[in-house]
Parts: sequence; C-alpha cells; structure tokens
Amino acid sequence: SSTDPELTGLPVVPLTMTMEMLAEVASLLQPGRQLVGMRDVRGYRWITVERETVALRLTASSRATDGASEIFAQVFEEDSGSDSPVAEAILIFGDSFPEPPVAEQLELRGERPSKWTPERLYRDVMFHGPAFRGVVAMERWGEDGAEAALQALPAENLFKAVADPAFLTDPVLLDQPGQVVGYWTSEHLDTGFVVFPFHLEALELYGPRPVPGSQFKCRARIRLEGEQQVDSDLDVVDQEERLLARFRGWKDLRFDLPAPFLSFLHHPAEVTLSESWPVPVSWLRGSAGALAFRLGLDRFPEDFFKQHGGIWQRVLAHALLSRRERDLWSSLHTPEPRRIEWLLGRVAAKDALRRYLAEQHNLALPPADIEILPDEHGRPVVRGAWTARLERVPLLSLSHSDGVA
Repeated sequence: SSTDPELTGLPVVPLTMTMEMLAEVASLLQPGRQLVGMRDVRGYRWITVERETVALRLTASSRATDGASEIFAQVFEEDSGSDSPVAEAILIFGDSFPEPPVAEQLELRGERPSKWTPERLYRDVMFHGPAFRGVVAMERWGEDGAEAALQALPAENLFKAVADPAFLTDPVLLDQPGQVVGYWTSEHLDTGFVVFPFHLEALELYGPRPVPGSQFKCRARIRLEGEQQVDSDLDVVDQEERLLARFRGWKDLRFDLPAPFLSFLHHPAEVTLSESWPVPVSWLRGSAGALAFRLGLDRFPEDFFKQHGGIWQRVLAHALLSRRERDLWSSLHTPEPRRIEWLLGRVAAKDALRRYLAEQHNLALPPADIEILPDEHGRPVVRGAWTARLERVPLLSLSHSDGVA
C-alpha cells in the first residue's frame, strides 16, 4: 500500500523460529546444559499472524536415553479450535557442543552458474522481509544441489520489546538453507517449485550463535521425491571449513502455484489476475471507458483455495485487501465457496478499476489502496485516498455465478 505503509502481506512464522520456541521451552527442563541438536521436527500447520497477536501454548516433557538428554516439546495455537499441535520436535541437550566432523566438499552434477543473480533473489523469488534476507548469492547450481553464500544477520529488529533476544539457536541463519532449496527448485522445476518445509529428520549443532556479519556457505544436496516433495541434506560451513550446523532429511512440500498468481504476490501493483471481458460493455452507449473484467475458479488448480487450511486464500486476501476490507472478509459468516467468490469478486473489480484509473486518469495503484465497501444498502462503493484527486469516483457493479466473478 502506498497510503498505509505498515500494511503487510500475510506474516508466516518460519519453521526455524518455531524450532527456536520449542528449544526454549525444552531448555527449562535442562538448566545449564547446551542445546546440541533436534530430531523428528514436524510442522503440521503454519503459524500465521493475521491479527495483532496470536497466542501459543508450549509444553515439554523429559526423555533420558543413552547418556543424552532428550526433551519432547510441542506448540499449540490457542483459540484455534484444534487440539492437535502446530509443531513438535525432540530437542537434544549435552554438556557442550560436539566436535564437528570434517566439512564435505560438494560435487554437483551438470554444474553451471545459477540464473538467480543477487539482486533477483528477494525481488523475483523469495518473499522474506529484510530481517530474513541472509542469502547473499547463489554461487553454484547443479541438477542435484547447490552452494550459496550466507550471512548471519542481527536480531535487534525481530521483537518490539526485546532488543537482543537470548536465542538458543540462530533461527534467521538456520532459515537460510531452506531458502537455498527454494532457489534451487525455482530454477530446476517448471511446476510445483514453491516449497514450504514440514519435516526435519535431524539437526546437528556444532557451535554457538555466530556474530552478525559472519559469512558462511550452504552446501545443499537436493533430490526430488515423487511429484509433491523435496528432500535435502544441508550443511552450514564457516570460512575455515568448519561445520556449524547440519540438516539431515529437510523435507519440503511442493506447491503448484499458477504463474499469474505467483507474479501477483511478488508485484501486486503491476500484475492483474483477472482477464478483460469486453462483451458486457460492448453495447453500452455514452459510457466511454467502461470496462469489465472476469475471474473464475477455472483459472486455478482444483480446490486451490481450500487446500492446506486455505493458506493461499489468506495469502491472496492479504495481498489484495485494505485493513477495513480484511475486517469485512474475516467477518463473513458464509460457506467457504461464497467467501472465495467474494474474494475473486474483489480481484476482478480492483483489476477493472486499476485499468480504468490508469487509462482515464494516469493513476497506478496497488490493489490494497482501492477500497470496495458496501453502503447502507449493500451496494459496493469505491473508496480510497486517491478519490480526492478525481471529480467523479467510478461506479462499480459486482456479480458472482458458480465460481465466476
């Protein structure tokens, strides 16, 4: 939004930050001991922050095995209506970090330079905000993996109330190898290249949180598992070729996002999702510049907006709607198909309005700056700060039928 700079897309908590939460609650049962690893980390749902706050509950219980101390921890989302955990893991503690094994060199099949130059990494591929943009360069690419340059980032911008959080891990640095997997899939695959992690077999830690600004390499060995999953083994290596962290069995779920939808998420001010539909306005007289746009569910994979807890429905809403529109959308107590139609209607209407305003008034607006709110009769009325610059605000009509807006 150009008029509401603090309005953001859908905030999704990285899995590595959830792992840090689990480690912190587990550490209460291991006072004075060192977190040296994790195993069987499972993320069942995303933690999304759609309102001002989200309340989480963490639990931990001890397990003693072969001289090592293991803690089983879970995180639950309060008021979610579900008794199942959001995520869980087994946290491993010791008296000190183990001696790191020798870092292995990475041989790549069909090696060539990556097409993702540094300036394109977070502009065209990844969606991370500045606090998590730690992949400096994709230095090597191959058919079975990649090598990237990473940088440890400061943590002072992560929490409003805590300037220097006492992390047990470095969740920002540990998120970066997963980003490397995403860069690899977006270069290697034509479809299903958007990935989110859901399971980690084991994490081995060999040293404390590095100083911000420290440089590392990520050596990623990556393989496809069927049509829906990517498995990776990921090493984080320092400048002296010492292993800092090793991920074994980092598993990502693949998502097949339509190309226009993905482009819209990256550049909502420039991309339209719906298509021009000239037939309904072709017979109108005295309505210069009248436009019609349409968008149907047939433009998306089957059940696209319903799968995985409706994550892509919520992502679209946060890329599209103003604050008051978000409140209106979240308050709709209608069957899900109607909620989806309502959302598609806003896409088509805003695409038509954006085209109209660009052609008639040379205005280029992101969708969130165009508000469509009902008047006292329920009719959609166009609002926004930009309307003060026009003599007349455009009139709008919206209709839905069987999954088409």
